[in-house]
Amino acid sequence: MIPVDSQQILQVGREGPGHSHLLSHTTPNEAGQANVASVGVIRIEPEEPVKDNPCPTCGGTNRLMHGYVYDDDYAHGIYFLEWCDGNHPHKAAFLTIGLGAFGDGTDASDRISFCIEWRADGMHLSDLPARDRPDLLGPFLPRESALKLANIDQLWHVADHIVLDDPRVATVETWLQHDD
Repeated sequence: MIPVDSQQILQVGREGPGHSHLLSHTTPNEAGQANVASVGVIRIEPEEPVKDNPCPTCGGTNRLMHGYVYDDDYAHGIYFLEWCDGNHPHKAAFLTIGLGAFGDGTDASDRISFCIEWRADGMHLSDLPARDRPDLLGPFLPRESALKLANIDQLWHVADHIVLDDPRVATVETWLQHDD
């Protein structure tokens, strides 16, 4: 878990060429809030293929897709969307997003990851990471900690771009809305 205290608040912004940070440490302003830098143009780059594997629990098909997030053409994040079309008690897809610095001289400690559970009635932050969350996405921030971020809207901004700009995601939305 990422320690968040009054001296280190997570903020959106960029630090130098090639280092796009959704989440970088900063000192709060006089009001105790992070100074949120402007966000550039978000671009989603889907990565082929969608991977299909048999689900060991229900016999259905697990599907996993991923892609990349750019902020003004700087590497800004990686996302994974996973769902199973089989018979499970709760029909849901899981969008895991790792945001922060990517590129030369960076590692997982320069990023933070979030998991969004997506159901027919909408999306919400998860308390637990999706089961296949790669370490390269950065340490996982659970729901309650993520909701305390002054700039949590930026995560939802990126999630909106993934849903709207990755054409493969439409199949997930259709699947979620379909009654079995």
